[in-house]
Amino acid sequence: MLTNEPNSLHKLEPCAEEMQLLIQQAANLVINYLSNITNEPASNISNLDSHLTEIRKPISEQGLNLDKVLPLIDKHVIRCAVNTAGGTYQAYIPGGGIFASAVGEFIAAATNRYVGVWSIAPAAVEVETSVIRWLCSSVDYPESARGILTSGGSLANFSAIVTARRALLPENFFSGIIYASDQVHASVQKAAMLAGFPSANIRVIETDKQFRINPSLLLTAIEKDKQANLTPFLIVGSVGTTNTGAVDPVSTLVDIAKENNMWLHIDAAYGGFFVLTERGRKLFKGIDKADSITLDPHKGLFLPYGTGCLLVRNGELLKQAHQVGASYLQDLDLTEDRMNFNDYSPELTRSFRGLRVWLPLKLYGVASFRQYLDEKLDLALWACEELKKIPGIEIIAEPQLSVVAFRYKPKTGKLTTANKKFLELIIATQKTFISSTTINGEVILRIAILCFRTHLAEVQATIDAIKSAIEIDA
Repeated sequence: MLTNEPNSLHKLEPCAEEMQLLIQQAANLVINYLSNITNEPASNISNLDSHLTEIRKPISEQGLNLDKVLPLIDKHVIRCAVNTAGGTYQAYIPGGGIFASAVGEFIAAATNRYVGVWSIAPAAVEVETSVIRWLCSSVDYPESARGILTSGGSLANFSAIVTARRALLPENFFSGIIYASDQVHASVQKAAMLAGFPSANIRVIETDKQFRINPSLLLTAIEKDKQANLTPFLIVGSVGTTNTGAVDPVSTLVDIAKENNMWLHIDAAYGGFFVLTERGRKLFKGIDKADSITLDPHKGLFLPYGTGCLLVRNGELLKQAHQVGASYLQDLDLTEDRMNFNDYSPELTRSFRGLRVWLPLKLYGVASFRQYLDEKLDLALWACEELKKIPGIEIIAEPQLSVVAFRYKPKTGKLTTANKKFLELIIATQKTFISSTTINGEVILRIAILCFRTHLAEVQATIDAIKSAIEIDA
């Protein structure tokens, strides 16, 4: 029944006092947690059934009071997890989630600005566009470059492959061949599959002793496919592999791609932001000549999960691969210099991601991020040297960036079994959380240092946990 009295409806629109109460209590929860995050265990997923029982209770018809819901979130959601926001999290590829970014996200979500098209929220789109311009300038891309903020590296890699396919292949693209190393991120294979390529169209190139793609084997594979009347069209290089942090020889890949009229995409989701440091810029020489680059601000800029990026050197090619008109969008402002992000992206409806990147950069400046990234490079080198001092530890890959790959070599027993048990002992200390991978059929342990809250004390805790695990296993 319709009425002119909004109070007759269930209140989805709180008054100012209610909004203040909700924000304050939520802020108290977050501030209390983050202020004491160094005292939190590295992981806390014991008594899992009791936590899940609380979460799985049915949603009620009438709802609950705030003082019932927030404690539920605090106790059974936030604290029942691996502490991925803490400095003790050194598994997979950490990020951290700086608080200023969360504030930007809150503002963006609460005001709910739509940034898919320029004319609906021009200033908000310009915020995001300025972020893309800065990202392009960070890798020395030209003015013609364009980019999109995505949910992460997976979607960025997908759009990159679609763009390369559209630029270099005909509509019947099944002769197109993609080349990547045996250390490339799994999202590349998934992206290729989603872009329509059978697994048989992906060539996996062996890596060298430092786990970098082997250029001579790549050239051999390309020539073989040409002789078979196939179409080599895309090389995917890695700037910071997940397994060991390896950096492919970018300049060499640029030359190979150019000589063979191929697209070079660099997956720099993990390592790309080290380009802000002097060491990274030297290591990534030639990256400005790549056709496209994936970056993950939720890794190297320490932002909350869900913040990825794709940059394309020739922005018009990104647009050609994604633009689809619609009659209901006919009112849009199509002025050339006004960015309609839906023309460059798979997404039409999406969140205002730009503010969560723009606000921290504006507040702290690029220099602050550079200092933190340099610290992570130093910490990885320090951890590697400390591991070398521990009897029974073998370094598998010295850090090219901020990942150290190693394994435990017990006096007796199989290496795979021993290292799986060894990892369990390390994690059981609750002082650190690291992860394992498999390289050439062998289980390898890895310390990944990237969280902005990871400092010398947290890496020392990891080294201590490794020493304790050896003592227990001895």
